[in-house]
Amino acid sequence: MKIAVIANCQTQAISNYLRIITGCKEIVNVPVHMFGSELYLKALGSLKSIVEDENGIIFTFNLSERFGELETTNLKKIAKAKVYSITNLYFSGFHPDITYLGSMGKRVSSPLGDLHSKIIITAFTQGLDVNEAKNSFNNETYKALGFYEEFESSKEELFARDANSNIQFANEFLALVTSKHALYTMNHPIPEVLHKFACKLCEHTGIPYDNYPSEFFNNYLSNATWWLIYKEIAEFHGLKIQCPMLFKQPDNKGGNVLSLNEFIVRSYQKYEDVGAHVIRDAFKELGC
Repeated sequence: MKIAVIANCQTQAISNYLRIITGCKEIVNVPVHMFGSELYLKALGSLKSIVEDENGIIFTFNLSERFGELETTNLKKIAKAKVYSITNLYFSGFHPDITYLGSMGKRVSSPLGDLHSKIIITAFTQGLDVNEAKNSFNNETYKALGFYEEFESSKEELFARDANSNIQFANEFLALVTSKHALYTMNHPIPEVLHKFACKLCEHTGIPYDNYPSEFFNNYLSNATWWLIYKEIAEFHGLKIQCPMLFKQPDNKGGNVLSLNEFIVRSYQKYEDVGAHVIRDAFKELGC
């Protein structure tokens, strides 16, 4: 049996979980978030043998025509392998402050890699000092920026994506993220989520698997940014957790744990190096 997983930054973790629980030795990861890169093109070459294999199984996010030959509708037409569309595990309801700056491949970096705080950017572009920026992290700011409404908006988006997927997981995913701190960031789930997702893929497609404890699994996504849920947002949505106001850098960016003050200071330094006008223009492009 050959398996392929066509997804974003989650593809390596999903593939690893499938490899362990099924024993499948040939699993191809196609990282669509790296579209056009050398790694992507290499994976695309490896995918072709699975597309032509009648015993192959392909799990894919629903991809539009901008992904060329990987467009899901087209792939289902041409593949001899069985193709199943799957849910993109993305939920921003608990992380409404996170944003990117710049288009794919042209990201402006922050102390936390590609992820930025809307509050910090707003404070910087308005000329607030570090202490004023820090004091902006409060209930009134969250209300003004619509952070509390993000939950329902993201939930609707999640279920809309799920409805168009062959293998649906939105109910299970939402139950997990609303019961514990199950996301490092809006699209980086903890091992338990990925484990249950991998098991669901196997159950739906009839692939035999062993149900190992989720705690045993390595999760590549944990090497990236950790953005803990703000206390007020957790309380507003009834999430009974307690989190310190800390942020972890991606391991390849130092892997250090930053206090809110450190995060703001380092963000300001980055933005000053890039140029205030660049930050303002990029932020305006987001409609902020």
